[in-house]
Parts: sequence; structure tokens; C-alpha cells
Amino acid sequence: MDPELFEAIEVNDKQTFINLVQHNEGFLSQKAGESKNTVLHLAVRFGHVELVSEIIKLSPDLVAVVNNRQESPLHEACRQGIADVIMLLLEANPWVACMFNSENQTPFYIACRYGHCDVVKLFTDLPRVRDFEGDGDPSPLHMPLSPGHVGKAENNFILYA
Repeated sequence: MDPELFEAIEVNDKQTFINLVQHNEGFLSQKAGESKNTVLHLAVRFGHVELVSEIIKLSPDLVAVVNNRQESPLHEACRQGIADVIMLLLEANPWVACMFNSENQTPFYIACRYGHCDVVKLFTDLPRVRDFEGDGDPSPLHMPLSPGHVGKAENNFILYA
């Protein structure tokens, strides 16, 4: 990834980021080293809500792009526990809630694992996420509570009744 682009993301310099992308639209598709994180993954990791919003406006498809661990930016947002970013990502593409990483973990599972109760509540309150249950397949909400995962869920967050 271009060092100037990475620095603009790291320090949350939205204007420099926009200028770089305007001069070279290919910057939006750049990935960082071995991790293969996109510009959106990085903005999410650093918790830059406005920059995340701008990137989604410029390239909404990035919401579903995965890194070398098969993780979308939503997986990273759930790991970080950033509810505002999670809402932006889900509004752009609610289907990313159903994506599994290379360890068969959904974003919801990661939020549970890291004990982000506010994010867990956010997921359980979203009708769009609950709607995935209609096809007979388990929803992203079922995975943390399935056999073999219940202990992890109980140890990492308060179950909401």
C-alpha cells in the first residue's frame, strides 16, 4: 500500500485521503502487505468513523472485501467494538453479517468473543440481522450459541434474555 495513503488513514486525515484517491482511483483497491487489509479495514481498525463513512460512499463494494483471514471490515469492527462503524457497515451491506472468516467465525461471534456487550445488543436488536433466519439456515446470531461455542459465549459476555 502506498505509504502516504496508509499515513492518511492512520492519522485520520480525510482530506489528504480524498485528494490521493481523486488523483488515483486505484488507491481504493490497494491492500496492505501480507494481511491484505483494504483501506476500509484500516480505517475501521483505527476507529475513524468519518473516514469509514467516506470510504463507503466512494466504494461501497469494499464493505464485503475480505483480507487474508477471510475477514470483512465488519469482522474488524466487531473485534474493536465500534458500534458506530458497525452500523455504517451494516447499512451499506447487511449481508456481511453472515460472512465467516477462515476460522468459521461470524462478526457477531467475534463481538461475543471479545465481550463487546453493546455490540452484541446492537446485533440482537437489528431486524435486518434477525431476518437472515428465514431461510432455514442458522443466522449469524446462532453460531456463538451452537454446541462447542456456548462456553465461550458465557465466558465473554452477558447473555441478553
